Amino acid sequence: MVTGAYHFSALIRMPKTQAQNYIRAVGNLSGHLIPAIDVEYYGSYIAHPKEAEEVRAHLKELLAELETFLPCKADDLYHAVGVQTIYQGGF
Repeated sequence: MVTGAYHFSALIRMPKTQAQNYIRAVGNLSGHLIPAIDVEYYGSYIAHPKEAEEVRAHLKELLAELETFLPCKADDLYHAVGVQTIYQGGF
């Protein structure tokens, strides 16, 4: 069975720190499914969502850091359907 890894990206946490924790936790993913990166609004962000540009910047930084280690490119990583419209035109 082919396996993969999932990451819930916390918008309140620094993207680089999240990426480093993710890499440390999952190790080498060669031969596995590409990682799933879930970005969605939670807590106070539901009533007061961040601006799309701020979310895009957060995600771009996270993906750039992950791309240096993972066997795939940022364009291959998946984003949560719940906020997918925020990223249209941004990637």
